[in-house]
Amino acid sequence: MRYLAFTALISSALLAGCIPGAQPAQPGAGSGGPVVFFSTQFKPVEEQEKMRGTILKDAPAQVEFIPEDAGPFNDRLIAEQRAGKVTVSLIGGLHGDFAPFVQAGQIEDLGPFMSKLADRAFPSTLLELSRMGTRDQHFYAPWMQATYVLAVNKKALPHLPQGADVNALSSSRATCIPHTPAQPESLGSRVPRRPPCGRSSSSSGKV
Repeated sequence: MRYLAFTALISSALLAGCIPGAQPAQPGAGSGGPVVFFSTQFKPVEEQEKMRGTILKDAPAQVEFIPEDAGPFNDRLIAEQRAGKVTVSLIGGLHGDFAPFVQAGQIEDLGPFMSKLADRAFPSTLLELSRMGTRDQHFYAPWMQATYVLAVNKKALPHLPQGADVNALSSSRATCIPHTPAQPESLGSRVPRRPPCGRSSSSSGKV
């Protein structure tokens, strides 16, 4: 389940402005032209319909939402910048999608915009990540969150570590193995073993 949320957590998609240096069109309500929203997210057909018909339905300007795979996404942005004619107004993606464009100076500093969103209570970790290694700039705003659901067979619950809360499992608690006798051999090969709870493997990978 994914939803538009400015108070998004880690593993979120992000919004960035595009792109200084060229001569972009001036889209929006004032000029009558659409805001071109180019994104690596919301690509499945049902998600596109949700974006256009629900999330962007009451936008203050006409928005042309264009989802795309990472390859064509990068190609279009690079081509428009090189041609000096940028038609994309806004880009949405993951943190890693923006790195090449930040390094090339092709994404606008959103610091002034972010200051207007101070009441959105962005997590400090995301704000720091949005700086992309700079001190005073922000290159994106969090805009949606991915929620992951874990389904577990009830028969496995008795094998959880002692004291583990099934409603608040950490990754370390969910993956560690309580101390048990040596694993049996199966089909002539040893069953791979992970460290028991409370222990970690050495740098060489040996327990």
